[in-house]
Amino acid sequence: MFNQAWLGRLSWRALTGAREARATLGITITEGRLAAVRVRPGSPLPLLQEIRQSTVRPDAVGPALRELAGGGFFHEARVVLILAAGKYETIGIPTAPPVPEEELKDALRWQLRGSLSYPPEDAAIDFIRLPHAPLPPGSNAPEPTPLMVVAAQRREIARSVQAFQDAGIGVDVVDIPEMAQHNLLPAAQGLTACGGVLSFDDMSALLTVQLGDELCFARRMPLPGAGGLGNDEPEHIADRIAINVQRSLEVFARQTSLPEVARLQLGPHPHAPLIARAIREHADLAAALFELGDVVDVARSAAPAVSVARDNMNPELLLALGAALRRDARRSTVTRVASVLPAWLQSERKAA
Repeated sequence: MFNQAWLGRLSWRALTGAREARATLGITITEGRLAAVRVRPGSPLPLLQEIRQSTVRPDAVGPALRELAGGGFFHEARVVLILAAGKYETIGIPTAPPVPEEELKDALRWQLRGSLSYPPEDAAIDFIRLPHAPLPPGSNAPEPTPLMVVAAQRREIARSVQAFQDAGIGVDVVDIPEMAQHNLLPAAQGLTACGGVLSFDDMSALLTVQLGDELCFARRMPLPGAGGLGNDEPEHIADRIAINVQRSLEVFARQTSLPEVARLQLGPHPHAPLIARAIREHADLAAALFELGDVVDVARSAAPAVSVARDNMNPELLLALGAALRRDARRSTVTRVASVLPAWLQSERKAA
């Protein structure tokens, strides 16, 4: 997510003397599903080596990870774990507190008091600096410094990582879906217009907008008909999603004054073609389905699951792929959890 890792680069890999990573492995674990993607550096595109996905009970995540590890799936790979929706919160801050850089996280923690559902002292906090349009020449107004603050309970992070530790797997990076998703657009697409990605899970849709390699905007929207409470026709669902996207992009335009979004790519969804068509009609925006071969080399992969995913990609795999495509050369400050996470894990074991 950042120059090093949001919520830190964990220390277990160094402690176990693991070799230098030759691949990056992105993994997502949601309620009942596990998806993992292994990518190796390559030119002109990274090589998609392997894809694994399975249905897994919450109490069987550990055995599933041990089975993958036993098959060499994690061998010499840097592991990027994506927190599931609901395991973290994002809060927009119009301008950063006027404090020195080294005091910024403490100032943000104080500012979040009352905004979180738990004490901010229990939170691991990080932030993303969002780009903004330059002020007009001659303006005396202070330069805005908008932030997207990310907060997650340390106990929740510890629980997410515990199964990996128990399976003898080192987790290098803990990231969030917004940043994994923004890895799916090539960084060299230019700075004259913004690009966007719209992904889906069982209950929501996640819209991200970026300019070049910088995340500019993110919004998670409830998915019409989620939970089986409605019997809407697919066309009606697509229209409602398109209207939500249109309104979100209007908010983005008002808040940032950045270049307009020229193209939106849609992740897997049963009605994705209908949704893309509805977005083109309602938002007057070029919308197309995400193509696996645009960001990774699938032609040279020998894994059978890769060819299956190319033609029938699941929503969870999209974020796992984004995690595996993580690019580290980004400006930002990070929170290291090597100093706090082991203490939480240790207290959990003592309490057990």
